[in-house]
Amino acid sequence: MDKIIIKNMDQINLKQALKVAETLVHKKEESKWFDPEAIETMEKEFPNQRGYVAIVNDNVVGFITYKIKEEGLELSWIGVLEKYHRKGIGKKLVEKLILYAKEKKCKYIDVETVAPHHADENYGRTIAFYKKIGFKERLILEKADKGIWDMVSMRLELKL
Repeated sequence: MDKIIIKNMDQINLKQALKVAETLVHKKEESKWFDPEAIETMEKEFPNQRGYVAIVNDNVVGFITYKIKEEGLELSWIGVLEKYHRKGIGKKLVEKLILYAKEKKCKYIDVETVAPHHADENYGRTIAFYKKIGFKERLILEKADKGIWDMVSMRLELKL
């Protein structure tokens, strides 16, 4: 595979990151990661969040955004074009976030995703991805997503 470049998200590549997210929207015949409401939320949140993009051959193929918390970070959104799944791009994005968090002396990175008992195949892989990096399940947030889906809160403790 061609070289993967991780860069800070800016106003130009932010729009490209949203286009990546739009490719990951649910369709009637297949389950994916985001629904149209998630895209609307991203459109509102991305300009006010920090993040990184993954670039291959001058094209944004993945993104990660985060919020700064009191003693850590919250991973808000992550997405990678499906044709680039399982090629290490998501891992590189999270590694860049971990490096930043350690530079800022953060104690942890939190993330929420669909709880295992609600997870389809895609979210099952998402949970496995986070666990492989070292995130641990902390608690189940009942009906946290639109009052329908339970979410799982996961945390990666950082060693400073």
